[in-house]
Amino acid sequence: MESDDIRVTASSALFIEAPAGVKLQVPSVFLNTGAMGCNSSNVVMATAPAAEVVPNVADCPAININVPVIPENTGVISSSKEADMASQESSQDSTPVMSVPQFPATESQQRLQTGKSSSESIERRGKVALLPRHSLMDWVRLGNSGVDLAGVGGNRLSVTPEQLARHNAPDDCWMCLKGTVYNVTPYMQYHPGGSDELMRGAGQDALDLFNEVHRWVNIESMLSKCLVGRMVGSPARSKPNFRLYKPRNEYSVSASEESLLSIEKRLPLRNAPTATSPAKPHYEWWQRDDVLVVVVYTRCEGFERDLVVVDRRGRDLRALFRVRDRTYEIHLELEGALSEDDDEHAIRVDARGRVEITLTKAPPGAVWPDVGQPLCGHTSWDKTAAREPHYWDCEVLSSRRVSHDTLLIGVGLPAGCRMRVPVGRHVFVTATVDGVEVSRPYTAVLPSLDPAAQDPRVAAGRALYLVVKVYDDGALTPMFGRLVAGDALRVSSFDGRFSASRLDGCTHLVMFAAGTGITPMIRLIYRALEESDGDDDAAPAVTLVFFNKTEADIVWRKDFDALACRKPGRFGVHHVLSQAGDGWTGERGRVDAAIVRRVLPAVLSDSSKLLVCVCGPTPFTNAAVDILQQQGLGDQLHAFQS
Repeated sequence: MESDDIRVTASSALFIEAPAGVKLQVPSVFLNTGAMGCNSSNVVMATAPAAEVVPNVADCPAININVPVIPENTGVISSSKEADMASQESSQDSTPVMSVPQFPATESQQRLQTGKSSSESIERRGKVALLPRHSLMDWVRLGNSGVDLAGVGGNRLSVTPEQLARHNAPDDCWMCLKGTVYNVTPYMQYHPGGSDELMRGAGQDALDLFNEVHRWVNIESMLSKCLVGRMVGSPARSKPNFRLYKPRNEYSVSASEESLLSIEKRLPLRNAPTATSPAKPHYEWWQRDDVLVVVVYTRCEGFERDLVVVDRRGRDLRALFRVRDRTYEIHLELEGALSEDDDEHAIRVDARGRVEITLTKAPPGAVWPDVGQPLCGHTSWDKTAAREPHYWDCEVLSSRRVSHDTLLIGVGLPAGCRMRVPVGRHVFVTATVDGVEVSRPYTAVLPSLDPAAQDPRVAAGRALYLVVKVYDDGALTPMFGRLVAGDALRVSSFDGRFSASRLDGCTHLVMFAAGTGITPMIRLIYRALEESDGDDDAAPAVTLVFFNKTEADIVWRKDFDALACRKPGRFGVHHVLSQAGDGWTGERGRVDAAIVRRVLPAVLSDSSKLLVCVCGPTPFTNAAVDILQQQGLGDQLHAFQS
């Protein structure tokens, strides 16, 4: 009999049964990836030569498999009948059928395309291949189905540390977050980071782990249907313990809104805080008849204006100051009223880190006996990673296409708010989708690379721009495709680690970007070439290597070409396509050592003056970083977090 595909349905059954005596050929790419729970001794995707096709698992409620590992030179995937089989099955049975050899989808960022042995598989804190129908939107639908996901019959329990600790197994997993206990067992197969990551917090207070990985997620909304009850007492706390990445040689370049995952944890952080925490800032105030001036001493030389966020709503004044890895907050109910004129703000920073915030009184002439009364969080000095983002209801200013599936969205901040997002930092956009609050990070960009086309509201801290790739089946991005000027959009304060001071003294800036990984590079390019205080000799030479699938996917191609014409010898761009058409005359392929060696400055004798930045889907970033580290550039390398 000819070779056939073994199939498995998208049901709760995870394993299939092979006919006796059948030798299964296992593609090594699926070994040790965490995909569908597979490992070297039980695998759910394979081909069965000279055997009957395995029956639909819907007819086999209890099935297991014991698959011998085949040497890598025999590992193949047979998918010749895949489409026909799936089509026939769907016409006979409403149960959705997955043709396993194509999982994950060929174009998914979760598919690792490699012919290497399983021993070379990457170990990472990243996204794993999820079962079909286990996306975020599928989790939302399950939560709205009426199923008792908490497993407590609608009751709300008071949970002791001893009770919590007993629920520490994959099929019975509770964890405590922000004083609330959740049964995360049903979420195991929906978690993009895999069940192993969730198990690190099993039976414990997992808040530290949660904050380190994705504190911006609204956990109360995401796990609302899994709520068991409140925590009584102090349970054991899980500790963040990130695993290092191992190298691999090939990758998928397909970009996704959920694929920009940082690998900063494995890189030296040149701007990381030292073991000694920075001294706590302090503030004072003074007044004239017409103005109130709040002065904050950050005690941080080189402190930048962009690290200050001011939010004034009536007499409620909140100001945030990002000092290295901490945030200092001023939060006051002011003694008197201020001008409602949105332009009556001034924020000045000197070289010693002294910040002045000048606000106009209304009406002028009044002498205040005090600055006001402290509100929640006033003079707090917390680790930034432990703080929840601050959100505003903003207004969409504009929306235009920059490629066939990518939008440039202009966002206006509310009156009284001033936030200039620092270079390389991102904000979070949140929206409620089918009753669940969904958040995604987006790097702030510019409306153009042309100085004459800049929006002055960005420099004033009154607006920001985002580049968003729209996915029809995405959880959040379809909403962006429907936005028009005047619509509301909920946006957070900025986050991220990159410091523009890394450009100081830099003579060469080289960037490797894939897909929407171009977003942090846009501000970097503009900062290096257009904001160098008019001294072109002091500005670094900038090289961009931009990887995409097709010509139609290249974002801002005209802008990059125009910049290369304006800055000959200072800026160069290399477009590399993985699925180029016949008429393409540029480079083809994916990131590899040959491309890296070609674009790195060959005559650079002092590599300390080189800065290399990488951003893109996780597999792309991993591959690029591995290659660059092999070139000895670990200290000069920054992989963006999002």
